[in-house]
Amino acid sequence: MKRPETEFLFALTNPGTEKALKREVEVMGLGWRLSYQRRGFVTFKADTPFTLDSLGAGIACARRLCLSLGKSATRDEAVALLGDVSVIHHARFHDRKLQGVNGDRPLPRPAEGDLIGTVVELGEGEFWSGIHRHLPLLSPDPAGDSGIVMTGRSPSRAWLKLEEA
Repeated sequence: MKRPETEFLFALTNPGTEKALKREVEVMGLGWRLSYQRRGFVTFKADTPFTLDSLGAGIACARRLCLSLGKSATRDEAVALLGDVSVIHHARFHDRKLQGVNGDRPLPRPAEGDLIGTVVELGEGEFWSGIHRHLPLLSPDPAGDSGIVMTGRSPSRAWLKLEEA
């Protein structure tokens, strides 16, 4: 795959933290401008094209940063935009939160430097495609969602964080 460049980048964030994400980007002085926003999903544009190196900005409010390859009307069209990326993560909004969608089979664990495709379903007929490079401190799970659910019997949220680690 040639070195990907795009004029847009998208960030996946916890629903309700979009404002904090935009403020963090502003305070960091990255020069990114808001382009499009939905609950838990924010796209940015910059004067120079984004590359995979742009994704290492270390934005605390972003669960995942991806080079945006565009919007599609169907999941199949969104997957086609990813080209020859070998690992594809799917995410969708359900019950007002962003969830990774694995299907029935476990996904391979990405190695450092692997290119990962991400397809995000924001609603009926709205799918976004993006890619990122897996780095050591990134969650290997789709959209950064481990899929672990805190049960009513859990002693605290700290239990959930320990389970995710």
